[in-house]
Amino acid sequence: MKKIFDILPPNKISESIPEKLPLKTKKGNLFFKNLIIFGFLFCLTAFFVITYFYSSLFVYLSTKTENAIFETQAEVNVSQPSLDLEKKIIPGTIFNTEEEKEKKYSATGKDFIEKRAQGIIRVYNSHNPPTPITLVINTRFLAADKGKIFLASEKIYLAPSKKEKGKITPSFKDVKVIAQEGSEDYNIGPSKFSVPGFTGTPFYYTVYAESSVAMEGGLKKEVKIVSEQDIETANENLEKEVEDIARNSLKKQLPENFVLAEGGDFVKDSQISCLEKAGEQKPEFNCQGKIKIAGLGFNFNDLEKIAFDFIQSNINLSKKFNIQKLLLKYSHQGLLADEEKMLLSVKIEIPVYDEIPEKDIADKIKGKTEQEIKEFIFGTYPQVEKVKFDFWPFWVKKAPNFLERIKVEIQ
Repeated sequence: MKKIFDILPPNKISESIPEKLPLKTKKGNLFFKNLIIFGFLFCLTAFFVITYFYSSLFVYLSTKTENAIFETQAEVNVSQPSLDLEKKIIPGTIFNTEEEKEKKYSATGKDFIEKRAQGIIRVYNSHNPPTPITLVINTRFLAADKGKIFLASEKIYLAPSKKEKGKITPSFKDVKVIAQEGSEDYNIGPSKFSVPGFTGTPFYYTVYAESSVAMEGGLKKEVKIVSEQDIETANENLEKEVEDIARNSLKKQLPENFVLAEGGDFVKDSQISCLEKAGEQKPEFNCQGKIKIAGLGFNFNDLEKIAFDFIQSNINLSKKFNIQKLLLKYSHQGLLADEEKMLLSVKIEIPVYDEIPEKDIADKIKGKTEQEIKEFIFGTYPQVEKVKFDFWPFWVKKAPNFLERIKVEIQ
């Protein structure tokens, strides 16, 4: 029996495999360590460069201020070609517009409509012995239905009744009657009527009347009428509304920065009228208004330039001001429409403060900490009320050593 052997013995196999894997692991760890060191050095260098060469500081100072108030005068003149600061004359421009409006108003006057009911009654004469009877115009007839009084509209002649074989046949006449007063209550139905004027006489029972159809036309109600005060109030209100519309129309024509001074417009023509007259019975009435108006406008920037020039000429040299906080008010002193010019009263109000040398402060605070800067500013400039810092980048705690990267600003 033959024996079979491996080509190489086990100890030979292990000796033939080189140990290279551990060498690769050591090289990888070394590269990673070098990368970390390089990154750290790069960040440290960048931190140093940014901090030293690119850091910046903004210092905002709030100062104690007082309001300086000045008053002066200016003129707006259409004939002025350009702004005259010395004489305070501003070029003006005339703007024109024409507007109209129609409006309906409610009547507030009160009145009453009264219509008297009327109808036909048949008046009988059944008196015995037969006797002719004459009733005067406006003879009263009392209706048995609701006790309403109606008046005869004419004189009534009643022939005597006829008596045959002891039987009385009354005579009669149809008469138009009108209610004693206006009211819907007199629109009564068919009724019998007596004559109150015959009360206490034999004729009370033998002279009477009756109707076969209802009385109609009676009416009494309150209605609205146009009063004198309604017309007057409507005219005043409509005139004001049309003027406001015209002024707004003028404002829409203004170029940028132009204004119309209050009182700088004038009416060239105004027509206000109402179609209805006072006393007309209507709940509403119509009025029409038409107006032509002109306005004197000017560039507000010109007025600001006058104010700025006036402040500079009248303020103490040791004082400073922020033109952005200028408060400027003006009012008209008089409009000379024929000369196309207007006088303005101008009030100027602006906060002023003692001068602070921003560049000197920037030079003195180089390299100082925030606390050191505060101590220096508050100790040197008592007019400073508040200090605000803006360091960049955020980790910087000292002012840069380069003057060009320090900015001091007065707020």
